[in-house]
Amino acid sequence: MVMDLTEETEPNETTCWLFRCDDGSPFAFARGHDFIRVSDHSLWSYLRDGRLLSARSGDCLARQEDRLFVDESTGEPVFYVPASCELPGGSRNASSSRG
Repeated sequence: MVMDLTEETEPNETTCWLFRCDDGSPFAFARGHDFIRVSDHSLWSYLRDGRLLSARSGDCLARQEDRLFVDESTGEPVFYVPASCELPGGSRNASSSRG
């Protein structure tokens, strides 16, 4: 069952965006510890203990390293957040030049 989260998940001026590393396109935005996929406004993942976990399976999608989220098995960057973004949990990450 897919829940329609559109009304309560519209991005705003304080939204923390998650961008793809391969092409720089916006992929998801944060609502608290949850990340909402841009393409369909569905709950995609949640942040717990420095890991993006799948909302469907609970599997680890990526591990957080500063403003990057990397593939857990390869260490390759998958997503990033801009320096101005305040990640869920209140940590502002501005140490990298990307974003």
